[in-house]
Amino acid sequence: MKHTFEKSCITLMLLGLMFQSGLLYAQDRKPPALLNKLVSLGTFSETQRQIIFNHLQTQISNRFELISQRRFDEAQNQAFEELDYDQCTEENCVRFIQDALQVENFFSLQLVQEGAITQMTLTMIDLDRKVVKSVVCQDCSVIELNDRVTELVKAMTEE
Repeated sequence: MKHTFEKSCITLMLLGLMFQSGLLYAQDRKPPALLNKLVSLGTFSETQRQIIFNHLQTQISNRFELISQRRFDEAQNQAFEELDYDQCTEENCVRFIQDALQVENFFSLQLVQEGAITQMTLTMIDLDRKVVKSVVCQDCSVIELNDRVTELVKAMTEE
């Protein structure tokens, strides 16, 4: 009798550990997200744009699992083919892509530069809302712009 009881206890403990480790694994998984290509207006060099975009990818991927650019491009092309011209607003196309890829979060960064002033606008569209955060910087280096990207992503994801 004692031997059967011990076996049952060990079995329950093992099942409990397996269940807990499964839960921990599920909790550790990051939610998927889409990241649009960087949009810029002004006199940014291709190198500056790439440095800022790489930093944005790093910041977003700390909190989300990024969907590949290839899958994003395929879904975007599908949206352009299936939606009528008057239906293909930015938000409608994003929602179509989110549905096609089963992804709730879409991020897009826009850089606008006029003289020494740079404005950075990060937009996040999820299933329920559109959130826009913006910062302005004067005479900022690429390093300072990367710091602003970090601030924007942090503010966006804490909301």
